[in-house]
Amino acid sequence: MTYREQPGNGAFESLLQAITRHGAAGVIVPTFEHLGPNPEERVRAIRELAEAGVYALAPTADRTERHPVR
Repeated sequence: MTYREQPGNGAFESLLQAITRHGAAGVIVPTFEHLGPNPEERVRAIRELAEAGVYALAPTADRTERHPVR
């Protein structure tokens, strides 16, 4: 499932509910900034409230490969 944060749409809250409801082990995002405003707080919320990992894929210099960032 893809959740896209936009002002006032509650996508992050929906993401938290889905993680909890389905018992997801983790969330993958292109960068932590894709979680919306205050990404550090949102990563912490996912880890603590939903008990799931958060993984960001950061592009390499040539942008041909992506590696997980922990």
